[in-house]
Order: sequence, then structure tokens, then C-alpha cells
Amino acid sequence: MSLEHEKKKIRQALLWGIPFLLLLISFIYRFVFLEMVRTIQDIIHLAPHVRISVASLLTVFLIPMLIITLVMLAVKAVNPDHATIRWLNEAFNIIMFAGIFALLIGMPVATFLQYRYMPLLGYSPCNILQGNPNKWSNDWVRNPQWCVRGKDRAWVKEQSEMHP
Repeated sequence: MSLEHEKKKIRQALLWGIPFLLLLISFIYRFVFLEMVRTIQDIIHLAPHVRISVASLLTVFLIPMLIITLVMLAVKAVNPDHATIRWLNEAFNIIMFAGIFALLIGMPVATFLQYRYMPLLGYSPCNILQGNPNKWSNDWVRNPQWCVRGKDRAWVKEQSEMHP
């Protein structure tokens, strides 16, 4: 395939690729990464309820991988043989392998650590609250009496304000 033909294919892919990647990055940032940051803040401040999703740890790797993909596509659209592409490809591979390591080792370790240390911080497991988004999220409450089937995080917060 000629260099010009490759550039043309990449530029066509950019028409849908850039908006798609930007939307995906913003979605993951808004609904996964920021939730992970809030969870860390809740643990630090000993909030009445904490929802831990160990899978959200992967956003630390996924967002940079998507940004590198975006940059790599833009560079390839200008010059598919540019030396920067090799560097970006190496960075992508390193982040990808670190993400795979986090998936295989980090997530089980994070799960173990939460069940080991959350009770030491005064939390009890409570996976019966409404609104738990997936099976990889664990709810924790500071008072075991706040763990009531059919209730949600807002109710737990109300209870904590009424009965500190």
C-alpha cells in the first residue's frame, strides 16, 4: 500500500475516530475515574457509605492508552513513517502490559486489601443496597444497621445524619 493511500485511509478513519475516542475518554473519565477519586476521598474522610469498584483501577491505564491512540492516529494522518509513531507504540505497549498486570494481579490484591482493611476502618460489607452498578462493586457502611435491603446510598447518608 502506498504512503498516500495509507494517509488517506487514516484521515477517513479520523472523521469518526476522533469524536469516538474523545467521547469514550470523557465517558470513562466522568463515570469511572471521577467515581474512583470520590471513593478514595470517601475512605479518607470516613464517609458513612463507600462503594469500591476495583475495576475502576483500570482507568489509570485505559485513559492514557486512548489518548496515545488519538495522538498516534493524528501523527499517522500527517506522516505514517514518522519516528514518533514508534515511540508512541512503545508507550502504548508498556501501558497495556501494566494494565494487564493490574488486571491479573492488582485487582485481586485490591479486593483482598479492601476486605482486610475496610473493617479496620470501621466499615461493614453491605452488598444489598440498591443502585450497585455491577458485580465488581462492593458497598461498605460504617454502621451495620444501615445495611438494609431495598435502601440506597442516599438513605444511608440520611441515617448517618440523623444518628451520627
